[in-house]
Amino acid sequence: MTIWPVYDMRVKRVRVSESRRKCGLGSLFATAAAVTVALGGVLACIDLVTSPTGRPAGAGGELVLAESRPLAIDIPAIGVLDQAVFALRVTPGGKQEVPATIGSLGWTASSPTPGEPGTAVVTGHSGFGYEVGPFKRLKELKAGDTITVRREDGRRAVFTAYRVDNPGPFEPPKETESAELRLTTSPDDFDLHGDYSPLVVVSAKLTHTSS
Repeated sequence: MTIWPVYDMRVKRVRVSESRRKCGLGSLFATAAAVTVALGGVLACIDLVTSPTGRPAGAGGELVLAESRPLAIDIPAIGVLDQAVFALRVTPGGKQEVPATIGSLGWTASSPTPGEPGTAVVTGHSGFGYEVGPFKRLKELKAGDTITVRREDGRRAVFTAYRVDNPGPFEPPKETESAELRLTTSPDDFDLHGDYSPLVVVSAKLTHTSS
């Protein structure tokens, strides 16, 4: 009589089940650990760009925004409302462009965008002969007046003027951790007699943002 070996299939099934369970738990723990590490990294990044009040902040706690091109500007104190802003670049000859039309404003594209850390520069014409430009009354601005820049990302960066130089030589913006704005009349503007208008420079700092 042939005697066949007897196998305990239940034990094998149990062992396979335990092996799978251990493997599944190991994968679960590994996944959880990875998620924890990733989440910790995200939170660390958020902590670097957010102040204790929840507002974006620079390295020194200043209010700043991410990069986003300016679209329009409001300066209620001098009647500039939703004035379009275009990018100004450097010509092939190495000269800085100025606004192409009397009624337009230009953002110096080599400078930070308004709201970023650093100094953004916006230039406008005061006038050509009989024509009046949007920055004709720029010299009337006073400390405390507000300038609102509408940005491509949908946010509005509100700057508060703290200094007006009239006339004042324009100096290249210095590096700064805060978000600054310089408004300046175009250096090639002239009056009815062909005399060049004095340069007006307004300095402002980011004080508020909104969506």
